[in-house]
Formats: sequence, structure tokens, C-alpha cells
Amino acid sequence: MKRITRCCHRHRHPSMAHLSLLAMAVLALTFSGCSDSDQDTSSRSKAVAGNRSEDTPTKGSFAFPRVDPKHRRMTALMENAFGYMSPDHGMIDPVSGYPVEGWNHDPERFLFLRSFTQLTAIGQWIELLGNIAAGNADNPHISRDEALERLALAVKSLRHDQHDPKVSAKGLLGNFLGLEEDKRVGPLASEVAWQDIVDEFGEEKGAAIWQALKDRKWINPETNDKFGVVVRNEEYGLDYFDGALEPYGDDATKRQLMEIMDERVVMVAYGDNANLSTSVANAIGALLAPDIRDNPKAIQLRKEMEQILDDQQEGYRFLFDEKAGMLCFGWNASTDRYFGWEDLEGNRIIGHTDYLVNEFRGPNMFVLLRYAMPEAVIANLGFKIKPYRLQSGKVVHTLAPWEGSAFQAMGLSLGMQELADPIWRRMLKDVVDIELDYADRHGLPGFLSESYSGNGTEYTGAVGIPEIAVNPMPRVTDAPSLYTLGVAYTVAPAKVERLLDEKWDIVSKMMTDHGPWEGFNTTRRQVIEFQTSAHVLSFILGGLGTASENMKRYLDSKELSESLKRLYKPGEHVNFLSPEKKLIAWTPDGASVVSSRNDEGFHLRGDDVAEVGVTINLPNEKGVNLSGGLLKIRYKAKQPVDKVVIKLDRKTPGSHGLIVSEIFTGFAATDGREKETDILLPATPGLAGIKEVLIFCGSTEKRIPVDISITGFEFVPGVAKKK
Repeated sequence: MKRITRCCHRHRHPSMAHLSLLAMAVLALTFSGCSDSDQDTSSRSKAVAGNRSEDTPTKGSFAFPRVDPKHRRMTALMENAFGYMSPDHGMIDPVSGYPVEGWNHDPERFLFLRSFTQLTAIGQWIELLGNIAAGNADNPHISRDEALERLALAVKSLRHDQHDPKVSAKGLLGNFLGLEEDKRVGPLASEVAWQDIVDEFGEEKGAAIWQALKDRKWINPETNDKFGVVVRNEEYGLDYFDGALEPYGDDATKRQLMEIMDERVVMVAYGDNANLSTSVANAIGALLAPDIRDNPKAIQLRKEMEQILDDQQEGYRFLFDEKAGMLCFGWNASTDRYFGWEDLEGNRIIGHTDYLVNEFRGPNMFVLLRYAMPEAVIANLGFKIKPYRLQSGKVVHTLAPWEGSAFQAMGLSLGMQELADPIWRRMLKDVVDIELDYADRHGLPGFLSESYSGNGTEYTGAVGIPEIAVNPMPRVTDAPSLYTLGVAYTVAPAKVERLLDEKWDIVSKMMTDHGPWEGFNTTRRQVIEFQTSAHVLSFILGGLGTASENMKRYLDSKELSESLKRLYKPGEHVNFLSPEKKLIAWTPDGASVVSSRNDEGFHLRGDDVAEVGVTINLPNEKGVNLSGGLLKIRYKAKQPVDKVVIKLDRKTPGSHGLIVSEIFTGFAATDGREKETDILLPATPGLAGIKEVLIFCGSTEKRIPVDISITGFEFVPGVAKKK
């Protein structure tokens, strides 16, 4: 039996990144079989340094209406990226019309990226075809009429697969689909049940085989030994029934056992389906553009795509956990078991989409609006804000992606009118400034974002900027990639063009006749010769910059635009030092601290303290709304306090397990002068109903003297920072 290893694309748990869930997601990407072509892809790759190959089909010239023609580097990179979809390269499965997972097909390294696909890439392909048909992306490879035909095939396949119980459930598809001749199949099981083994082999023999599977390290037991996570390593399969499994090496037992171990399953991941839904809506919006709106083929395709969205409703409703007020992270429909992990006590924990700052931020909002989901879907997403010091010395506070990854910080597209909201626009500009600053500081020809690392076949979510990551584990900082430059270009086109121009000597080396490679390993000074459809398509769609207007047309057609505006509604002005607010100082370890309050503010002093807390109780029974505005803190400090954490707590009943939104900052020594720190808070329902604000100064790791006066502390709605 061939062992085929997959890498986990965009399946990091949005909050805790538990290892068992990550392992389950990685193992869920295992498919048997491979594509027909065994050729070495590197031999097919011709470096073209920004020029199209001579045999490129001439179906028309390139035209990207929203790419500044003066930006010759971005234009060249966009044109090069379109080479990925040239019919010469076979990156689109001819049967389904879906894009394959990626370029690389290398059996010796167990890479079979042409034998499967993923929902995010399917959605992006559908969205791109809609844009081409609407005249937003003229290119030599696919004409506008051909785009409609290709779109019809992909939509037909999607509608079929959406109701095929082998690859979908309740209208939602499995996150990865194997491409087998004329059909799609689900991945191999990521876990096996003890009961299934016992039912197949009997109590005594089944128990012995279960123990042998553990001893042979083919499974990692969990849930009190009722389930085992399948470990498909180099010594897994029919050829490796040795060691503890040797007594069961007869052909009949081997084949019976492997049928159970390698059962095809339906793994429904919420985030991938949300990405797909959002892209389908964007494609509908593209086909609502005036120039194509009345085209009969476009009219029919809009109806069929709308039906796809309608048929997803049952699945989204099913995944909403009313008790938790959140959407479940995913569901193994084959075993009727939610994605999750075990805590230290061995209890099964169901994973939820509970963090705001990731690639699903926009799709979460779309699902809420399109399916009239409870506002808790967004309101219960917590976040962290962390400081980043630019080379200029200026400190920028930014929403912190869990892994420090650029695509988590910006998202895969900006269709939910973020750039029309002054707060989100400013926050996204800050993200791009941080990414550009880090790239310039470390000589990176791109941004740090989940990708192949250049270390063998490793694909990892650990690629990111350490200073803004929530995950404290070490980050990979030498593998910048290009795909997030597309979305960044939508936010700050001139700045992205400048980066490309400055690093063009390296960027041009990444370009081939089939589009740009993944990235560049700065330690090895080598191009990372991998390509995935989701990343190439993400770059193209970001560069086109049409997601916002396409989504607006779609939301307008469904009378949902006003509902979106309400999600961005700014809060109200709050003075946290006003007389009716009660401020209480305390220390967790009982250390002595003196606090006082007068017209000049709130004063806090302690000679030898580890951590000092200040609790601000807000008298409003419904709490206050701190959405979409500026948190302004004025203070004086005799000594620096490097670690200051501000917690914004809604005190929601039954909110156990919710991530409390936190701001990480610090107080500098001010030499008797007053200093001000301004921090943008995102426009989100999760900041409505804040009932308590807590300020923690210092750290339990080090005792310090504290002498701080908070002279001003307020929230000002709807005010963006000035550059």
C-alpha cells in the first residue's frame, strides 16, 4: 500500500491550536492513488523572469482594471500568475472543472498534489471565473465566453457533490476531495473506533488487535481508549504487519483491518465551507455587473449558484452550538463526531470557531448575514491586540493573528466592505505597514504567512511575525511568500509595488511559465519550489481587488447591505474615570499597594509588587459598546512597566470557554510628563455589552516598584488614527 502524506492547509484551530486537533486535520488529508503523470515538475518549469513563454496561447491581452498601470512589478507578477491556469499545465481537473490542490507531483517525496483538491480553492476558482466572465481579468488563457463554460462545469460538479453522501452531509462538503477518474472521494479516516474493531473481529481478537495497533504506533488512543487517531507514518499499510501486528498478518485479517483503518470519510470543516460560500457569492456579484447581468448564461449560473448557497443552510444551522453560542469547528459526518480534542483530564472538548483574527473573519460575517444566524456567531469571537515597534520607533497596536501569519491578519479577501469602514481600513493599513516593516528589516521578498517553508516538504502554519503572534511557540521567519501581497495590494497598492520593486531580483527568480513559486527561503537563499492553487488564486483575486464591489452587488440583491452596516456600527463615548465608575486596585498575591483618586486621575503605587490589577466596574446594566473606535490612555509613570494587559469582559452568562478580548501594551517612564497611548478597537459586535474593564500591570515573573497615575482613560467611537 502506498503511503501518501498531505500537509494541512488552513486548518489551525483558530484559538488554542491543540495538537490533537491539528494531527486530526493533517491526517484527514490522506488520499490513496495519485495523478497519472509522474514527471518531475521542476523539469517542466521554465523561469521566465516576468515574461510570458513564447508558446502562450494568444486569446487576448491582459487587462486588470484595478491594477495601476504604473505599477509594472505588480502587473508583471499578476500576468505571470495567470500562467498557472494555462491549459498546457493541467491544473484544472477536466472532469469536475475543479482546480487540483497544487503543482507538485513527486511520488518519491510522497507529494501528490494533483490527486485532490480543497473547498477554498474551488471557491476561489469559481470566483475568478466570474471575474473573467465579467471583464475584470482579461487574459490570454481563458476568454470571457470560456470562463462562463468553465464556470458552468464547476458549478454543475459542485451541485452534484453537495448532495453526494460520499463527500458531503447536510449540504456542506468535506474540506478535501480526492479526484478519482470520474468521481470525487473523501479522505481516509483520521480516527478509528474501538467498537468497530471489536464488531469486526469479536471481543477477544478485537481487543488484542486494538492493543497491537497501539503497540505498533498506528494509533494514538483518546477518549478513554474508545477512539484512536490513525498515524500513517513510513511503516503503515499492508506491507508492514510486523512487530506487534505480526500475529494478524494473514491476508484475510490484514485486508479486513485495513478496510476499517482506511475507510473513506466525510470531514466537514466549517471554515472551508464558509470560504466557499463567500466566493460563490462574490461570483454571483461579478455576474450581476451591468455588462453581463442580462446574459442568459450568466442568469442561469446565478440561479444555480444561489441554489448552492440555499442548500448549505441546513449544515450551517447544524454546526451552530446554541449552548456555546458559537459555530463548531467541524464534524466527521461518517462517525457523527464533532472535531475536537482531549483536555489534560481526558475529557473530550468540542472545538469552536472562537477567534476573530483569522482568514474566516469575513466569511463568518457572510454566513451570519446570508443565513440569518444569531449575532453570537460574531459577538463571541474574542481577540488579542499586541504592540509592534516600527523601525521609526513608533509603536503600532494591531489585532494579533494566532500564528502571526499575514493571511490570518488580513484574510483571503476583503469583500465585507472593510475598506469602506474607517476603523477597519486603518487597522488593515496598520497590518500592511507592519508586514512591510518586518520584510524591510529582515530583507524578505514577501510576507510571512502559512506556507511551505523550504525545509523539505514541510508545510506549516508556524510561519509568521513573532511580535504579533498569540502562539508563544517559535515562529518560522525565513520563508516569506507572495500570495498575501494580493490582498495587501488592495489595501496599500503603492507600498506593495515598492516592496516588489526593491526585491525584484529575488521575486523574478520565483516566476515560471506556470506562475510564481510559493516563496523564498532566506536562510538557504533558495526559491521554495511549491505551488498550491489556493495561494496562487488568492494572490490573483487580491490583486484584482473586485471582492468588495462584487459582494456589495450580491448583498444589495439580497437586501443585506444595511445588516452589514449594523455589524460595523460604532459604540458610544465612555470615560472610564468619570465619578460614577468604581475603580478597585488589588494584587493577586496580597502585596501592599496604595491607590487614590482625585481630579487629576487614578494613582497607583507599590514598592515591591509582582502584578497589580485595577478593576473598573461599569454601572450600566447592559454594559457599554466599545466597537469601532479609539481607546485613549493618558498616564504618568516613574518607572517603566513593560507588561500591561487590558481585558474587556462582557461577563456573558454561560460564557465559559469564550476568549476574553485583551490588549497588550506597556507604560514607559515619563519623567513627570504625561504620555498618551492610542489603541484602535475593531468594529465588531463582540465589543458591545462590555461590563468590566481590568488593567493588569507587571508580571508574576518579576517584582518591581510601581508608581503610575492614569490621568485619562476613555473610548472615542469612530475615530481612526492619523498617520
